Amino acid sequence: RFVGRNRTANANANANANAPRGGSWCQHCRSKVVFEAYENVLFAAQGVDRDMRFGGAGFGRSGGATDVGAGKSAPSSAETVLKHLASRIPKIGLANAAAAEAAAAHLEMLEEMRKEFTRAMTLTRKQREELYARDELAMATTRIRVRAEHEVALGGLPDPVPEHLRDSVVHEWELDGKDTTYAMDRVTYEADLRRASAQTRFLERLRHEDEDDAEKAFECPVCHEDVDTSAAAASVAVLPCGHRQCVRCTDALVDRAPPLPPRHPKCFKCPTCRARVPSDEINYVSAGSSRVRYERWPAAGASANDDVMDAQLGTEREQLEGEASKVVRGSWGTKVEAVARRVLWLLDDARPGADADARALVFSEWEDALRVVAAALRANGVDVEHPAGGGKKLRDAIERFKAAPALSASSASPPPRVLLMPLRRGANGLNLTEAQHVILLEPVLDPGAEAQAMKRVDRIGQTKPTCVHRFLLSGTVEENVHELSRRRREAAVGDGGGDVGRGRGGAGSGMKLSEVDVLVPPA
Repeated sequence: RFVGRNRTANANANANANAPRGGSWCQHCRSKVVFEAYENVLFAAQGVDRDMRFGGAGFGRSGGATDVGAGKSAPSSAETVLKHLASRIPKIGLANAAAAEAAAAHLEMLEEMRKEFTRAMTLTRKQREELYARDELAMATTRIRVRAEHEVALGGLPDPVPEHLRDSVVHEWELDGKDTTYAMDRVTYEADLRRASAQTRFLERLRHEDEDDAEKAFECPVCHEDVDTSAAAASVAVLPCGHRQCVRCTDALVDRAPPLPPRHPKCFKCPTCRARVPSDEINYVSAGSSRVRYERWPAAGASANDDVMDAQLGTEREQLEGEASKVVRGSWGTKVEAVARRVLWLLDDARPGADADARALVFSEWEDALRVVAAALRANGVDVEHPAGGGKKLRDAIERFKAAPALSASSASPPPRVLLMPLRRGANGLNLTEAQHVILLEPVLDPGAEAQAMKRVDRIGQTKPTCVHRFLLSGTVEENVHELSRRRREAAVGDGGGDVGRGRGGAGSGMKLSEVDVLVPPA
């Protein structure tokens, strides 16, 4: 309903829900109802009650909900059934060429109708976006003025100013409020513009460097150290003005910046052009894992100076530098890439303390996380076993993982050296002493379930040292979950339980208020 202008495209899209009564429906609002009803027929998308959406405005009902879960590009259930019937024509004795041709023509018509709908929706969306852009332009160039005497409604008479002009033709007593509102809007929009401009300059710089094949190393203007942006673990700070410097110097400049009022970012001046740099507009670009922090903990009862971990993984420095040198193909997210680097490091036969038969188990409470990790490892040349379910599929995957040395000798394909399993299925009763490394993708609230996962490799028959690798995202709730799990584990051992079992401080025994404070610290 065109009863006024809105600030954004979303506001225009929802104008029909918030507009006062008495406005007229525009062609876009009318066509939207028709397109959605047509889409529900062609693609079997989930329908919506139009009376609920439009307040019973009289445009008719959509016929209720249709198929649930079908994609926007998938054919409808009716079309699927028709395809099946068409394929059955020769098999049921209707060897009629005319019937087969008519069925094929009808199915082809349905396919063309879906293609036509997609193109029509694209055209309509472009037209609507142009309408919004023109509306924004007209609103930005419309002068705000005070109402003349004949434009003031008196004695309860109708307002002489049309509704779509009342934002620009205002009463004199509205000027102060409008001035404050627009001043605040200007500050907000200028900050958005600066942020978008900074990102644009950064992307333009990257494009020019790729096109010109420019040198990947540059000198930090603060410390004058060379920064090689092509290194696997390089991190660079790109300022809003487009200049670059190393992250260490950027952090130092932010720390030294004078404090500002609450909710305002610290600011410093660019060392190159002296432009003002708000700290929340700095883009940090990382080509690898330079911000990974390692902590090693020997097993209970082992000496802190025990060199077993050094013999198995190399020294901390060797591991840090070795993992940083591993380049992960693809973009998988911070944690998944860190897990991929760790696996590549563990399976590297040239690393310090390498074991040609090293294998690893990966546990997670989330099946989707395991699928992403499996895809990342396969993309980087690691053959993995990831059973898609339980029962026979799980048993077959475990058998292939256990028989990896035999497969390596008898098959040309690489043997599986990593087995990924959900914690709820793979952490109980299995003997997987063929593996030496257990990788936990996230902390587990139940220390008993976590202990069961570790016991898959620490069993009778294990002849090699074993290691557990935990991955936490710094500054997230995962740190709190890990701390609570550690406290529960220590409490279970302190109560005389020795080993940690299920139910002793686990998820099934409830949560105390003190534990809630650990998970969600009070403000």
